[in-house]
Amino acid sequence: MKNFKLHKLHLKVLRELYRNSREKYGKLGKMCGVSSVTCHNWIQAMKREGIIRRFTIDIDYKKLGYSVEALIEIKANRSLSQKIAKKISPLPNVTHVWDITGETDIIVRAFFKNTEELSSFLYNTLQKFPEIERMTTHTVLESYENPNPLLEKL
Repeated sequence: MKNFKLHKLHLKVLRELYRNSREKYGKLGKMCGVSSVTCHNWIQAMKREGIIRRFTIDIDYKKLGYSVEALIEIKANRSLSQKIAKKISPLPNVTHVWDITGETDIIVRAFFKNTEELSSFLYNTLQKFPEIERMTTHTVLESYENPNPLLEKL
């Protein structure tokens, strides 16, 4: 769509969808002061523009028995970080992989049932990558999420 312009009411729809991506068009429209058809059209336009990439769920892995959340920093040799990141991302237990700048090249977020499973992942899976020079593992004690990231600033 040419000349798509994001308005304040679009942002209000995005904020509400961020809180609950299953919200009905009618209710979204009422919250924004527009019709459900207008709301539907806006959402479809934002999907076409790539602003809305997907609708998803937020899983509490701890309630599924994965009590250990780990962030693993990886330093790779040469310029192979993208190649390694792409190989790590589909591995079991891994939810996110970021190719980053700084002293480390990659950060991996993964969940494990216990520290033995984490240890096995580190020593039996990741250490088999010859491109990995160094790993630093952090165990998450508590996680805090901003309920309105960036959307309030736009």
